[in-house]
Amino acid sequence: MLAFYMCGGVSGGCFNPAVSLALCLTGRRPWSMYPWHVVGQMVGAFIAATLAFSVYSDALDFFDGGKRVLLGVNGTAGIFCSFPQDHLSITQGFGDSALATGLLIICALSVVDKKNMNAPAWFYPICIGLVVLAIVCGFAHNSGATINPAKDLAPRLFIFLAGWGKGAFSYRDYNWFWVPIVAPLVGSVCATFIYWLFIENHWPEEDTMEVSRKEKGVRFSEKHEVSTVSLSSIIPESGSLNNAFVEK
Repeated sequence: MLAFYMCGGVSGGCFNPAVSLALCLTGRRPWSMYPWHVVGQMVGAFIAATLAFSVYSDALDFFDGGKRVLLGVNGTAGIFCSFPQDHLSITQGFGDSALATGLLIICALSVVDKKNMNAPAWFYPICIGLVVLAIVCGFAHNSGATINPAKDLAPRLFIFLAGWGKGAFSYRDYNWFWVPIVAPLVGSVCATFIYWLFIENHWPEEDTMEVSRKEKGVRFSEKHEVSTVSLSSIIPESGSLNNAFVEK
């Protein structure tokens, strides 16, 4: 949320390739910017993983004795990227990630849609931050609420290079690492279509909305004039009561 406030005025404050994809699909961002957004998000997530490792490397050494273990009693890879619970199948894990991301996208689009509630721009980070908090609380159990491909792939690449080894990608015979990357993008596309089909597609055209606003303004002015005339006929002019007493 704070990062949104820091750079929202420059780049729109988008840190998730799935959200950037939805914004491009709806025409709110040009497609030419999408690759640069993804590169920036990946680099930022990789730097964040590097900084987290630098700050807590002593704690990690104390915990695992300097031997980097992927999972288990001394496993620490889950600090940086997502791994599924033992009970979670690939199908359900994919659906979990796609659904969680879809909820994020629908809520985000409803907030930034000017034809909807027309929330002020400074309120976007608060709304979307609360949505992310709710999604993480509701979907964290299965695989950590995988709703951001950049936040998963870049740190996964980091732990591959930082001593955890190829298990970062080969876990479950290479049949998991792609889920937190692909599923959020699929969820984003589906949610964007759903929002367009059931909400955005039903807004009137800009000209119609402008005419409607003008008509409402005219009706308000007319009502205001009528109320003013009614009040002026009831309330005497300033000093008229005093003059009446003086005459008497």
